[in-house]
Amino acid sequence: MSRRRLLVGAASCSVLALAQARGRAQTSSGSFAVRVASNQGPENATLQRLMLERGYFRALSLDIRLAESRSVSGPMEAILHGEADICMISAYAGILPAIAQGAPVRLVGAALRLPTLAVYSGRKDIRHVSDLAGRTIGVGPRNGLLHILALALLHEKGIDGTRVNFVNIGSNAQVFQAVLSGRVDAGLSGEADADTTTAVHMLSDGKLWEQLPRYTYQTAYASVSAINEKPEALARCIAAYVRLFRYLSSPVSREAYIEARQFVSKMGADEAESAWTFIQKHQPYALNTGLSRDQVDYLQKLNVSAGLQTAMLPFDHVVDLGPATLARQFLSS
Repeated sequence: MSRRRLLVGAASCSVLALAQARGRAQTSSGSFAVRVASNQGPENATLQRLMLERGYFRALSLDIRLAESRSVSGPMEAILHGEADICMISAYAGILPAIAQGAPVRLVGAALRLPTLAVYSGRKDIRHVSDLAGRTIGVGPRNGLLHILALALLHEKGIDGTRVNFVNIGSNAQVFQAVLSGRVDAGLSGEADADTTTAVHMLSDGKLWEQLPRYTYQTAYASVSAINEKPEALARCIAAYVRLFRYLSSPVSREAYIEARQFVSKMGADEAESAWTFIQKHQPYALNTGLSRDQVDYLQKLNVSAGLQTAMLPFDHVVDLGPATLARQFLSS
């Protein structure tokens, strides 16, 4: 899979000058304070643990406070309520629609470049996406992330989404259980879930990381006030996560990842290693800073087709690449 060239905006020197002019948002100890919102699912919790263990925050003089949430909309709510500055690793389909409605938030980068979900079924007569027409498909809420991804997949396969009966089951894990029990004919869930049973199978063309390579699964976003008031702090935060993503994507991370994944989720070593192997094989994490126009346009087109946005917005209206540009300096040092 080819990696797309990332846009990073203006030259780093001009962004650094702007950051210095606006102030560094440093604490009295000389560190840079950032409040990071996160939805603490198993993978996100694993990453946060590795961030602390590997010392990436400390290495970039960051004073981090995590604003944890169990709901998919929690990170966005924390940012809008002034309780967090940035969200780096939580998937949420409502970001661009919120910006379209005037929310003071901008996209600043990406974490997972690819969706790490797949379509599963326990029915022997459902082997391909084309077999889903007329069936019940387990997803989350209407126009939520799972629903939008399912619509995108059906569209890619030339299937009208109205020919499928979508059922709101809830989370990825709940959808998987619904597939297991036969409550739905098929459903979207995490790749690692398939290792827990042989009672279901993955559709041959249902791997979203292969079928939807343009869908940026986790975009990073920050409040406009944080971008304006603490650009260098955000840049250091983005750089710290990119350092983690590069570490995760290399073979040397195996032991640390498996240990962290087991600690936060209580899963077995084999399941944890399967999750790590997926990362090594498919390289879903962003290894550089920024977002491309193609990535953002693709997401907006999906939103417009689903009715989440009434129109496409200009790239510069939804994205601010200032912190991502500055972050490159901290990655090269």
